[in-house]
Amino acid sequence: MHTFEGKNCRFFYNSDMSGEIYIRDKNSDKELKVESHDILDFVANYIRNRKISKLEDMTTEEIFNIY
Repeated sequence: MHTFEGKNCRFFYNSDMSGEIYIRDKNSDKELKVESHDILDFVANYIRNRKISKLEDMTTEEIFNIY
């Protein structure tokens, strides 16, 4: 199992992102178990929305890469 140290919590996960991810609060040691696929879907949705927003805000010149 791998560990990622965040600012306020630690993530414990499999290297292939299968199974569950355990998220442990650094201050209280409370732990939450989340399916890794749910986390991946959440992050992918966030990135997708950011890319869509960026594309919608681009000018014609930016879209065609004309400067």
